[in-house]
Amino acid sequence: MKKANAGKLLIIVVFITITAIPLVLFNHGKGVLSPTENRYLADFPIIFDEAGNINSNIKSEFGAWFDDHLGMREKFVWLQAMMKVHGLHQSSSEKVHIGKDGWFFYTQEDNLKIADGTYPLSEELLMKFAENQQAISDYYKSQGTEYVLVLTPSKASVYPEYIGGANYEVGISPVDIAESYLKQHTDIYVVNVKYANIQSKDVGAQFLKTDTHWTHRGSYAAYRAVAEYLNNLSIISTQPVEVSYSESKQAGEFSFMLGGNILKEEIVPVAQWAMNSSFVTEGEQYEQMEQVRQQSGSPYGITYLKNDRAENKRLLIYGDSQWETARIIPQLLAEHFSEVISFSMNTNPSILMDEVVRPDVVICSCSERYINIIGNRELSVPKLIQQLPALPEEPAQTADYWIGTNGICLDSCNGESTGNADSFAIQRDAKQVELVGWAADFKTRQPLSALYLQVGERVIQCGYGIERTSVSDHYQDDNLKNTGFSVTFPAFYLREGAVDQLLFIQVGTDGTYRYEPVRYSVST
Repeated sequence: MKKANAGKLLIIVVFITITAIPLVLFNHGKGVLSPTENRYLADFPIIFDEAGNINSNIKSEFGAWFDDHLGMREKFVWLQAMMKVHGLHQSSSEKVHIGKDGWFFYTQEDNLKIADGTYPLSEELLMKFAENQQAISDYYKSQGTEYVLVLTPSKASVYPEYIGGANYEVGISPVDIAESYLKQHTDIYVVNVKYANIQSKDVGAQFLKTDTHWTHRGSYAAYRAVAEYLNNLSIISTQPVEVSYSESKQAGEFSFMLGGNILKEEIVPVAQWAMNSSFVTEGEQYEQMEQVRQQSGSPYGITYLKNDRAENKRLLIYGDSQWETARIIPQLLAEHFSEVISFSMNTNPSILMDEVVRPDVVICSCSERYINIIGNRELSVPKLIQQLPALPEEPAQTADYWIGTNGICLDSCNGESTGNADSFAIQRDAKQVELVGWAADFKTRQPLSALYLQVGERVIQCGYGIERTSVSDHYQDDNLKNTGFSVTFPAFYLREGAVDQLLFIQVGTDGTYRYEPVRYSVST
């Protein structure tokens, strides 16, 4: 009887001990980052608000804090993920899809829809994508710079056969549709490297099984396709470099997304060649580029490579994570250029970076799953037009002082108020000029059909139709709500031609006439 009681007592003691361990090891830290879940744990809730009242959300916030900070929590999360993935063959993260034969796929940004043909790619989106890419290309052409768009495939379109719960095959996917549309409706240089990856599948895996990125073999196949394209255009005069491969081990990013290092490291190829370029991480040029990166808010660093043996041309790359140094494409391209600057900001060109680098060639990469995102993104460079529309010219608009000058009000230049004056100054060291204001057709009390800015010989179409409730409220007229505009251009547009005047050209509501240009004097 005593032995039975002792056994029960031991079980109770063990149970209490196991239950108490998480409480004893309670994590009291604040702002703690969980490496297993890649997020910050909940902070202890505020009891009273600024008015002295009890926090109405204290119960739920305390529960979240308690759950997040129990001792050994990371171990329990890891163990749960291990059991779910390896025991039940179920994903422990909504971001990761478990495929066949040890292959894993990213689920976000409609990535898996690439394989099943349901990726959202409308005619309207393709049209905007093409218009913006043409505008970017025209912007660089006006400066004597070559522009190349590189379409990079998703793992889901190169290896669809390994997606779980389906029997997909390689076929037409968004990069193919985008490439075809761009070639039909624009004159830009565009390279789709998808089939370079597909044709290289038999020599080795092009993507990591446990990651969304290329292996070095996949990167090399993409690089080779780009280098051959540049060579055919005579942008470079050298052939792709040859590489050899050794082997290493690498933990894919999905291992951590699933719950913290729960997948085995992969054996991966490591490309090797006689690298002629070297990394630059200091100096005035590097500091200027780093300053632009910080101003842009990009969390990714600048890659700056110099090669004294290569042709004297400067390449600027706007890429995403597929174009980081871990994927070796900047280093490989540095075999053909005297300077390569790679700036990760999701394929969005930056006037500020252009001004610092002054590139001879610009490569923008667009990953397949981002096509619909980039297609809807507002243009980030001036939309240059060849000439103004040939329309009858009306006399200048007359309006009261609050409007500014002849139906247009220029609010600010580079964030500084212009005071509604017809002249303003730009700082001498400014890299770009950003003008913000509003304009309307007061003949009809409606928005304009278009607004243009002429800077010397260049004509830029302004971004127009921005909501300005201050205007509609002032005039008590909702028709004047969407009359705001913004326009940005490089500061050298003013310096190179000693331009001291800007002209705004307003096209009337129905597009059948335009008003006399409105002049603004500018000094630097």
